[in-house]
Amino acid sequence: MKKEGYLTKSNATILKKFGINLYQNTTSYQGSSSSSSYAELSSDKRRLLAENSTLCTSPLKLKSSKTEFQSTNNISPKDMWKDKKEQWTWLITLFVSTIIVFAGRMSMPICEVEIAEEFGWDEERLGKVMSVFFWGYAITQIPGGAAADIFGGATTICFSLFVWGTICWATPMLVLTTREFLGNSMAYAVLFGLRILMGLAQAIHFPSLSSILSRKMNDSGRAFAMSFVCCGSQFGTLLTGYFGSKLLEVTNWKTVFVFSGILGVSFSVFMYYLNKNSYNNRHRVINLGNLEEAPLMGIKNMGGTKHQSKHDFKSVVTQISTAVIETFELSRQLMKNKSFLALVAVHMSNTNSVFILSFWLPKYFHDQFPDSGVPSSYYNVIPWIGVIPGAILYGLLSDLLSKKTNLSTSSLRRLIQTMTQVGGVVFSRMLANGGMDIQTTLFVTAVMVFCLQGHNAAAMVNPQDIAPQRAGAVFGVMNSCGAIMSSFGIWFSGYLLDNYNKNWSLVFNWIMIVNLFGGVVYFLFGSAKRLV
Repeated sequence: MKKEGYLTKSNATILKKFGINLYQNTTSYQGSSSSSSYAELSSDKRRLLAENSTLCTSPLKLKSSKTEFQSTNNISPKDMWKDKKEQWTWLITLFVSTIIVFAGRMSMPICEVEIAEEFGWDEERLGKVMSVFFWGYAITQIPGGAAADIFGGATTICFSLFVWGTICWATPMLVLTTREFLGNSMAYAVLFGLRILMGLAQAIHFPSLSSILSRKMNDSGRAFAMSFVCCGSQFGTLLTGYFGSKLLEVTNWKTVFVFSGILGVSFSVFMYYLNKNSYNNRHRVINLGNLEEAPLMGIKNMGGTKHQSKHDFKSVVTQISTAVIETFELSRQLMKNKSFLALVAVHMSNTNSVFILSFWLPKYFHDQFPDSGVPSSYYNVIPWIGVIPGAILYGLLSDLLSKKTNLSTSSLRRLIQTMTQVGGVVFSRMLANGGMDIQTTLFVTAVMVFCLQGHNAAAMVNPQDIAPQRAGAVFGVMNSCGAIMSSFGIWFSGYLLDNYNKNWSLVFNWIMIVNLFGGVVYFLFGSAKRLV
């Protein structure tokens, strides 16, 4: 005999075939015991609740729903992906989109030697034109995150892909046309401006990822999800290093830019239709605490919902502007908190390391081992082969420790991040010492990049910990600071090389010092305690 008050699966499958999920909002019952809360429900609601399989798939008392809501930081079930199939479809899609973002971003570093030779630029000018990408990248982090929180991260990623893809494939045509008619100096200025625009467009991507995952994933799965999706950045660097180098060998730098740009535009179209299909086929969720407002059970929503309303350009700008102002006020308050400052410091140290390596390693191997006989495709690829293993292992380790140990989330984030920072310090120091052959150097850089992936499973998840409802905007604040540091690090590396006779040990010592500082600060003050 079935006991009243227990959830079963009797008719839930029938409801799910029609795309209907039910949930009971228990926030109004939090001051009561589970039995009294259940007693307050009408018999019809109790019957419907007993047939719901959204909350569980095995007999479980109603109080579990309260635990579930708390564990997901008050994210409504209707906001989350409905099943594992949809979850993995989107995780893989976001992973591929991140690969393509970095394929576009790395087009310049992969082609830097050829471009510098064609235009006659020295290391300092080359460093400037690569670093200005982050001028634009820092500006739109916060507006991009705010827009993602309002309109959905998938929508903003589609917009970002389309815009930067268009800029990327148009870059060779605009630069060469300018040089033809206005000279080399103006061509440099045009490329300078296009790299800023490229940064403006790509800056939207990572805050949008954070916004999506904070709403779609529960606490225990966020570290792996963020680590997996973000490892597409270095994997994109790896693929661009290999295929870009091959394309460069048989064609020229213009083809690399055009190909990367077309990838971005094409994938934006794919993501647009995937998002549209996902929205149209999403499971409808009925709140049993407010049945009269349910779309299939009442009349209040028959005239349409807010999701169906169209947004004109003026209303979109107004909403984003308002959100940006609120985010600046929020960031002003967060900057008074030492745990948030520690998060910013460690993120700046990681972006400094990753982007100096991404933008300058091809030039490093070209200068240090000119007669090695190793093809450029090797040293554009091998340093990045540990990206996916590192991201997956760190993500799985973080989720495993979360489930199997009594470590708090704050302790877990500090542990994983400390492992990352120690790896960055040790291996950057080895590269600074030099004296290794090219095979050993490739191995050391690969291990260093592997270690740096722990950041994606630790500090990169922190905005979702401290502000689950404003993760996109908070991530934008954090990543703006990271972009400023990246821009400075790339420029400063070029400055050191140009003024100190291409002394690469200075560059790697700079990476080591910044890593050490960020690691110490985060170890002492880092926290996952919710602030917003």
